[in-house]
Amino acid sequence: MDSQTFLDLTFPPFPVYTCSAYRQFEEGEFHLTRTFGEYVLLIVIDGTLRFTEDGKDVEVSAGQWYLQRPNLHQTAKYASDKPYYYYLHFRMPDEIPWEIAPCRYLPNTITMPIRGVCDWRLYEYYFWQLENYPILDLESLVHVQKLFLEFFRLFLDTAAVDSKLSPIVRDMIQFIRERYTSQNIMEQLTQAFHYSGDHLRKKFKQETGRCPSEYQAFIRVEHARWQLNATDLSVEAIGTKVGWSDTSTFIRNFRRFLGCSPTQWRNREKKL
Repeated sequence: MDSQTFLDLTFPPFPVYTCSAYRQFEEGEFHLTRTFGEYVLLIVIDGTLRFTEDGKDVEVSAGQWYLQRPNLHQTAKYASDKPYYYYLHFRMPDEIPWEIAPCRYLPNTITMPIRGVCDWRLYEYYFWQLENYPILDLESLVHVQKLFLEFFRLFLDTAAVDSKLSPIVRDMIQFIRERYTSQNIMEQLTQAFHYSGDHLRKKFKQETGRCPSEYQAFIRVEHARWQLNATDLSVEAIGTKVGWSDTSTFIRNFRRFLGCSPTQWRNREKKL
């Protein structure tokens, strides 16, 4: 295997999450010049990101991902084409001395490409949580690290040189996004795709790690978060608008995905 194309990662120790966020380049913007000490996973949603690594040209377009490795000099010869992407920073701790490591932690090495294709919607659930979950104490720090490891496992299982969502799951995702306020999403899915609910639920969970109703709840919270930031509507009104007539159910789901209540979210955003 070409050492410039593939990367060997040995676990444990496991990767440690640092930060992540969505990023949008302006027209004519260049990638920054730096030598960075962490891994950066780039998942491009739209446009094209251009940069060089140790003098080698790299171009990552919509539907592609790339893993920037530590301590390589990055700059840009050409402007990027207004890329919209999600980045995740992580680091690999020093290797555990095996003379003191618990015997149940046997080393496992995976070989992965440093670039490939993927459907970013498969990871959207984790993108929003990792970017927005507040780290206030040790418990929330552990929770965010757990989320990252869940994402990383899913990414390793699904994103590769030729890995994509199946057409039916891709269409189900779009269907749910267009009907996120529906009260009977599984019934609508069975009617639209002509399969049993059990079959569709199993297929969706196999490829995304989440059942359709859980993905629908996430989309509702995503829209509610925007409403909290952009309007003065009450929490009850927003919950109803995104599909939850019961306010307590809305608050419980919002807290499950973002780690705080809708009111706490709104108050925190107003202070920023």
